[in-house]
Amino acid sequence: MSTKKVSMIKLREILRLKYEAKLSVRQIGSCLSLSIGVISKYVQRADAAGLGWPLPDDVSEQVLRAKLQPRRMSTVSPDLAEPDFEGKRSAITPIDNAKRFLGLLIGNRPG
Repeated sequence: MSTKKVSMIKLREILRLKYEAKLSVRQIGSCLSLSIGVISKYVQRADAAGLGWPLPDDVSEQVLRAKLQPRRMSTVSPDLAEPDFEGKRSAITPIDNAKRFLGLLIGNRPG
């Protein structure tokens, strides 16, 4: 599920309202029209990064973004055209690929 990134202005406001104004996550969410989960996520990331309010002078917009909105790790999908588990190639249909992929996700070997 894709979500929109929170703007830098709102990120700074989350930190200011949490650490300077001492508002609750629910109050911050109401003020900024963001969900409680989003506010909680950024507060946890700020805590983990050792950030508070006021922000140190050496924390640029790029540094703040990197700490609070890290890039997602790309996932590598398995090679679905690899030889079957007995080591020989067979005619693989899209249904076979789907079964094999789901089996790998679940941890079972497709039959």
